[in-house]
Amino acid sequence: MKGKIRRQGNGKSIQDLKQKASRGPTKVLVPLDGSSNSFRGLKHAIKNAKIKNQKIIGLYVVQPVMEFAHVSVSGLMDLLRKDGKKTLKKAQQQCESKNVQFTPKMLSGSPGEKIVEFSKKNNIDEIVIGCSNKGKLARTFFGSTSNYIIHQTSIPTTIIK
Repeated sequence: MKGKIRRQGNGKSIQDLKQKASRGPTKVLVPLDGSSNSFRGLKHAIKNAKIKNQKIIGLYVVQPVMEFAHVSVSGLMDLLRKDGKKTLKKAQQQCESKNVQFTPKMLSGSPGEKIVEFSKKNNIDEIVIGCSNKGKLARTFFGSTSNYIIHQTSIPTTIIK
């Protein structure tokens, strides 16, 4: 095996990984939706960030809504954005209390698509996502953001149940 390049992780050589490690903190994307599941993912990311010299980017994706009979779309979107800001602020407070660098981001669109797109455009090193324990039937009908992410990205992804 002498003279061969050993590969580790995502098909990268050890030399590539060492160069990446020397560039400073790695970026971990934690998608948040305000649920206890997403905050479980954040808790895991915070614990690792302290050990691995990582910074956390919290991403809240506001899903587009259809117009309801008694609620204007813009009014509902404003409520969803307000909830997103509240969620990101809570996440930031949790990170700051553990001395972990946190950057809040908010986007609009399909959560799975936006998470994958954001992670690619922003050179994210890892995704940590909390998910619920939905059964097979629920996933079949409603889809699963975490399932979408692991099938659409090559970025290392940790799913916390």
